[in-house]
Amino acid sequence: MMIYIPGMDRETPAVTYCFVFSGPDVFVKDGDFIKVGDLSFQVLFTPGHCPGHCVFYSAQQGLLFAGDLVFDRNVGRTDFAYCDPAAMTRSLARVAELPPRTMVFPGHMNPTTIGEQLRVNSFLRQAVREASNPAKVALPPFPGLFLLTMALAGLLAYRWWFAKPVPAVRQFWSRSG
Repeated sequence: MMIYIPGMDRETPAVTYCFVFSGPDVFVKDGDFIKVGDLSFQVLFTPGHCPGHCVFYSAQQGLLFAGDLVFDRNVGRTDFAYCDPAAMTRSLARVAELPPRTMVFPGHMNPTTIGEQLRVNSFLRQAVREASNPAKVALPPFPGLFLLTMALAGLLAYRWWFAKPVPAVRQFWSRSG
């Protein structure tokens, strides 16, 4: 199933990881509900990382599928040309209002909760402060630079790991993960 993302032109095919889709099967907007099995998710429009970013929230189950909005101790990048740091700040402040016990499943990294991120995620706390003070509404590009640095470090580690024959270590690693 394909879902239309707000902010995208209906005639423009969505491109994700080199897969080109001809068009969405379902068009959604902020506040709509999507049913997946027995679960119902509310669509929350959360632009900033990209123009049509959405998250999916189930109030009944206390679940949030956050995509690239918020991660454990970090947030999505805002340093690309299509990013909107001010919109990102508003989107982060919006999800920060969800109940603290809401389980967050980000697009990357480990699951967490809203309450935990309000405690440990300085970017989320900053967004909440800035959203309540509209005179200054912008996130620094640091989260994006940090994630880019981590991605490059991961790529280098991956290339190093598979370039060296260390079967005993790989075998231990695969059993411990």
